[in-house]
Amino acid sequence: MEPIIHPDAYCKVFPEQSRITHTIHGNDAIFSICSEILRFSRAVFEERQTFRHISPAYSRIFMCKSGSAFLVMGGEQWLLEPEHFVLVPAEQTFDITYEKKSSVCAIHAIFRDGLGFSLTGDMRVPKILHNRSFFEAISEISPTEEPAIFFAAFQPVILSFFQNQFPKLEEREKPGGEICSQVIKLLRQRPLGMIRIEELAKSFHITAAALSKSFQRRYGISLKQHILDLQLEKAIGLLLQSELSPKEISEALGFKELSYFYRFFHSRTGATPRKYRESHFSGNHV
Repeated sequence: MEPIIHPDAYCKVFPEQSRITHTIHGNDAIFSICSEILRFSRAVFEERQTFRHISPAYSRIFMCKSGSAFLVMGGEQWLLEPEHFVLVPAEQTFDITYEKKSSVCAIHAIFRDGLGFSLTGDMRVPKILHNRSFFEAISEISPTEEPAIFFAAFQPVILSFFQNQFPKLEEREKPGGEICSQVIKLLRQRPLGMIRIEELAKSFHITAAALSKSFQRRYGISLKQHILDLQLEKAIGLLLQSELSPKEISEALGFKELSYFYRFFHSRTGATPRKYRESHFSGNHV
């Protein structure tokens, strides 16, 4: 059922350059938090409405300007109300109910550190932030302003959500693990679909098992999983921020077969690339 939404409902898909990197100087190393905004939307619901979001590939930050909403994930319930922000991690299915006359806005985003690792990968439940000054600052900005103005106002919220990860992010950036650092650089330079762990390991004159073990020990995530995460992020960015066809995106990512790209994407999102693009641009369910 389509939502019954007030006429001033608004949705904006941000261009690819809507990416901000916040550099933080720690005690022993400099680290970064990178945020890529895919979409901003707001709506005033004229009637009580409930929606289910199945394993979205990006995170959301909700802000309830007035009224209230209830978010259910894993059998637990969270309340959205004014002056509160709720971060819902990527790939977690949730239901959200907007109460009558509620005014809600949200950003859809991918959050990573400077090395490309997900900041929400270990999250299984939403995070709540209560901050009146952040709320008032954002509420004063018209959503039709330039994206950079709106997004800049959201930066303190984003940093607050991930502040507890600062020690881990700083540790990752400390000198050491030269081979792992070279792998990170190579992942940025090569088409991800063409990367094979065995070939990477051979270029460093070590076994694939040794490389994977070293990467896991240094970064706390398997090399294979990290490559898959990067592939998905890039695919989503191209689907939502370009007019490239799925076939062109598959080729840009280095997949040898379009059918393999479709299987990969469906396994991570539950939808084909084409259906994913269509569902993202249809309607405004916040």
